[in-house]
Amino acid sequence: MNPKLKKIIINEINGYYFYDYNDKIKSLLYQFKGCYDLPLASIFFSYQKILIKVRFNGYIFVPVPSYEERDKERGFNHVEEMIKIHNFTYVKALKKVKDIKQASLDKVSREKNADVFTLTEEAKSLSNKKVCLIDDVITTGSTIHNCLNLLKSLPIKKITFLAMSHTLLKQKEN
Repeated sequence: MNPKLKKIIINEINGYYFYDYNDKIKSLLYQFKGCYDLPLASIFFSYQKILIKVRFNGYIFVPVPSYEERDKERGFNHVEEMIKIHNFTYVKALKKVKDIKQASLDKVSREKNADVFTLTEEAKSLSNKKVCLIDDVITTGSTIHNCLNLLKSLPIKKITFLAMSHTLLKQKEN
């Protein structure tokens, strides 16, 4: 696996990702999230740690949240663990308020779920700060799009996003 910082634009915001989503990434994420293998958290972003610290110097990370019950079941939030292990500063500014598994939806269905997330009280601490939304996988971009819309409603200085990997869902033809 050869990580490269690749640029992507969602919701008119420049963002970045390191890997094209592939079977290796899928397997690692399943082992981590699905099998509750918490020690795997340290491998995510480990090769990119210095690059992230330099490129996102002064940014506060905002992890894309999972539904709270899923985190309780697994015992951790996977995105938080991926950044916490590397001592990145983060704020839990978003909350997932609907238990909808995005992976099971097509792009059109994902776009209809704009009200899946809400801002938390902690989001107020982002005022006049540089913010980087962070997630594990960007598939259609709708989750990032919805979260960016919420964060853009805050008086923040600058906003970007980062994901470990990116893929595009193939659209079903009608």
